[in-house]
Amino acid sequence: MHPNLSRLACAALSSCAALILHGGAEAQVAWSQAQTTNAPPPFCGSAWDEQRGVLVTYGGSVGGAPVSTMREWDGATWTNLSPTPRPSQRGRPAMAYDAARGETVLFGGTPITAPETWTWDGVNWTQKAPATQPSVRFGAAAAYDRARQVVVLFGGFVPSGQDANDVWEWDGVNWTQKAPPGASPTARGAHRMVWDASRQAVVVVGGFSTPQNNTLSDVWSWNGVSWTQEPSLPGTVCDQAMCYDPTRGRVVLHGGLRITNGAQTDLGDTLELDSSWTMRTTAAQPLPRSAGAAGWDDVRGEFVTGGGTTAALALLTDTWTYRPVAPATVTPFGFGCAVTNGVQLEERSLPYVGLPFEQAIVGASPAVALGLLIFGGSDTNWLGTPLPLDLGVIGAPTCSLLTSVDAVLTVVLTGGQGSATWTLPSAPAAVGGAFFTQGVVIDPLSPLPFPIDATNGRRFTIGKPEAGRRSAPRPDTLCALDGPPDRTRTTDRRVRGCRGPPSGGRPRRALPARPGPHPGPPRPRRDDRHGQGRLHRAEDLGDARVDRHAVDLPAPGRGHPRRPRPRRRERPAARLLQVGRDRG
Repeated sequence: MHPNLSRLACAALSSCAALILHGGAEAQVAWSQAQTTNAPPPFCGSAWDEQRGVLVTYGGSVGGAPVSTMREWDGATWTNLSPTPRPSQRGRPAMAYDAARGETVLFGGTPITAPETWTWDGVNWTQKAPATQPSVRFGAAAAYDRARQVVVLFGGFVPSGQDANDVWEWDGVNWTQKAPPGASPTARGAHRMVWDASRQAVVVVGGFSTPQNNTLSDVWSWNGVSWTQEPSLPGTVCDQAMCYDPTRGRVVLHGGLRITNGAQTDLGDTLELDSSWTMRTTAAQPLPRSAGAAGWDDVRGEFVTGGGTTAALALLTDTWTYRPVAPATVTPFGFGCAVTNGVQLEERSLPYVGLPFEQAIVGASPAVALGLLIFGGSDTNWLGTPLPLDLGVIGAPTCSLLTSVDAVLTVVLTGGQGSATWTLPSAPAAVGGAFFTQGVVIDPLSPLPFPIDATNGRRFTIGKPEAGRRSAPRPDTLCALDGPPDRTRTTDRRVRGCRGPPSGGRPRRALPARPGPHPGPPRPRRDDRHGQGRLHRAEDLGDARVDRHAVDLPAPGRGHPRRPRPRRRERPAARLLQVGRDRG
């Protein structure tokens, strides 16, 4: 190795960390209520469109009937859309954004009687005609596998009155059924599934089992070949709001519904999964709810969830966002080399105190076997020499050193890419501090006398993921609901290599949570006037005595034990939420 580069590998990362420990304020994660009241209906499908920076929702159920409502969230407002043609009315469709093809994929729903695959490109819906596809179903879950560039679909409720646990993958043209060896998740519906970049796998959480008449707590990851069981939830849940936060490298979950032998409880907890499940406490948070729209807003760097149902309010139309009060940020700067193969830096997470921070070198020549990640505390001076520094002095004209060399990580590259991870110290004083990075590779195909390739630079601001942390709750624990939020929204950049521009979104005032404690769940009721035997929740807002909402449970004798039916009372217009088509 060239002597000027060999000295780069001798610094310790602790020295870099010491340079960024300057004053910062205590911070925490926080929920903030948006100034809008037109969230999409419950039981809709939802997916974040990365190309256009909006959360797309479709379908749902209103007044017990499926709808074809379509809305998009841009970080400030929900917009109604009415494109023609479009999918028919349906509840519980599975949706995911296909980043490789730049379109949202929708499959199934109820009361659809034949399997349907649709795609939305931001302008038009197109019904696909794949040679093979999953059987008709609703309540399935879908997520995009970034490593293999396919949409994965798992499980769902099927017409037989039972559940499915098959795995299908969509490549933009056709569905392919997978046959995983070994253990697999049991059949289920009303579960949630997201891509977990830290695991490089799709993660399935919870769901409802028709034969058991119970919700589930198990968690599984799918890597394209086999299933791996992950740490289970502290309690069972279905229909939760869920996303993956790539800035902090964790799955985030809010709310959901718990069903135990037919008895139902709405949940209001916020949980996060990294190596284990942890419950977060915030000054304010959404009311307990389930079946709302949800996604990760990669423009503003926050978890967004809107709408849903609750025992107390029946139909919710509010929208909430969740993010650290002191978020980590990243800004690209400078120019590496002018005669290179286009090597780049890509952030797999953002820097938060006490958490792993992963950064990758990508786009290098396949002949490159080694890369260096340079960390520095300054982008203006290194050992008395002004930056940027022209590397023509070492035989690399058109290349520049953009950051001081205070620490270096060696990265092994395969196929032109590789990553390195290090954990920032758990030092509150580091919050708000800045550091800089740049990638350098030894490229035997470079035309330069000294054969290197260099990326542009990155300026990072260190964030704090939460103020307090306590162990995950018992299965019957619910969060408190008192106190207003104490922050104003800010904006930052998307994560994937900082390829997206600043959001440009305007700050907006956070609204306080709805006053008053949650009254707790009413006793379960079963409405059997149509011989369907499903659990329901009334959606008539004028009726304070509400029933529980359905997860389209089968009639007694098809997996549920028959329970005594409570004495019936009169309800206006019998407006019941009956999600799912008649299995009777």
